Amino acid sequence: MRWLVVVLACVALSVAEDAPGKKVESVPVENVVREETVDGQQVHFDGYTVYRLVPQDTSQLQYIASLETDQDVPYDFWKHPSEPGKYVDINVAPQKKEKFEKEIEARNITSAVLIPDLEQEIRNCTANGPNPDDPSDRNHESFFLDYRSYGEIVKHLDLLVYKYNSKEKGLLVEKHKIGLSSEKRDLFVLQITTATTNPKKSIWLDAGMHAREWIAPPTVMYIVEELLKGYREDGNVTNILNNFTIYAMPMVNPDGYEYSRTVNRMWRKTRSVQRGFSLNGLLGRVGGCVGVDPNRNFRFQWGSAGASTNCAMDTYAGPSAFSEPETHAMSDFIYIRREHMLAYLTFHAYSQMWMTPWGYTNALPPNYNKMMEVADKATRALTRVHGTRYRTGSSTNLLYAASGGSDDWAHGVAKIPYSYTVELRDDGRYGFVLPTSHIIPTGEETWAGVKAMLQELVHRRDDKVE
Repeated sequence: MRWLVVVLACVALSVAEDAPGKKVESVPVENVVREETVDGQQVHFDGYTVYRLVPQDTSQLQYIASLETDQDVPYDFWKHPSEPGKYVDINVAPQKKEKFEKEIEARNITSAVLIPDLEQEIRNCTANGPNPDDPSDRNHESFFLDYRSYGEIVKHLDLLVYKYNSKEKGLLVEKHKIGLSSEKRDLFVLQITTATTNPKKSIWLDAGMHAREWIAPPTVMYIVEELLKGYREDGNVTNILNNFTIYAMPMVNPDGYEYSRTVNRMWRKTRSVQRGFSLNGLLGRVGGCVGVDPNRNFRFQWGSAGASTNCAMDTYAGPSAFSEPETHAMSDFIYIRREHMLAYLTFHAYSQMWMTPWGYTNALPPNYNKMMEVADKATRALTRVHGTRYRTGSSTNLLYAASGGSDDWAHGVAKIPYSYTVELRDDGRYGFVLPTSHIIPTGEETWAGVKAMLQELVHRRDDKVE
């Protein structure tokens, strides 16, 4: 009954605004369901432990998979089960740890602790960042010293337009509003092009689709800045921009991102109110739950493998494809430009992988080998910067099956020849709570990989989907 009361209390929720200095009370995370918290109360993760499991056979895999449907203080899967031999990362509540450890020991499942206390890791991640109220921390150079709010990211985009848009230099930088989120935040795309008469292909970069993957937005911002700074200063960058128009959307899911900053650090989905059936229909009758996984919401093989129909789950695909204003606006923008799009890159975290379609099946697309040639070149350049090693391959074969993904849609529907999901740092030591000290190194190495990819694509600009 206690859990039922919590669910009913959590159906109606006002969303925390992006307001510096707003007082937020805390609530133990075991008193809230996966998708909700009481207005004004911040979720804490004291005593939560992140484990890595490696199932060795089908029986072990099935047991781990069964935990995904446990609704009594749900297990938070950071990496989902897919097949024997592939690791699974799970965030476990303190009241479930004893039983969990006994069960995996009894089943002889290989396990290790990645993060002993998640709340402490979250505090360590954010403790040493710059002071947002200190003007000295707002300059151009310090932007990448901390994880920034949605508002700060938008202001920085405006700064880049002001600083680099130059008719004299022949560099054209524009910020386009392409729609509104569920909570009416503006959705922006930055366009970078040059005043040349050459016919150009286009490159798309996006980040911030999953709210808790904080390292992705600053990485795209870092790439954008390197492109802008390098024009007329770096011959390779100049050649790239003279051949390609760049579209960058560093914040696809601003509502979820701000919610992860102000209320629940582990939030993943959008913040739309869903009227669906879950938990034996309870939530469907009393009002609904919140959020859709935007990377299960694209109209290509929607709602098949690796996507949930339960609106309380983190992988909920939504009531229909493109139900979310964020995915709808982004896909519309790309689709009307599809004939000129050569490459699509979406940045996520974590695992250090550079992945091709398909996500809905372990089958490979016809031009898989071409995509792999470019991916391998990119990751070799990336590794040379700081020694960080990435794996390449299709997303289902490297990670797990996930249908309705943006990269599959980009390749399968928009017919973009080169489509990739890039899973950034790290390999699991910090997972979603990557310290701020990793922002710049991640930007540096990822920029090197993207630059190498773009240089290669200059020579492949006429490629088509086979």
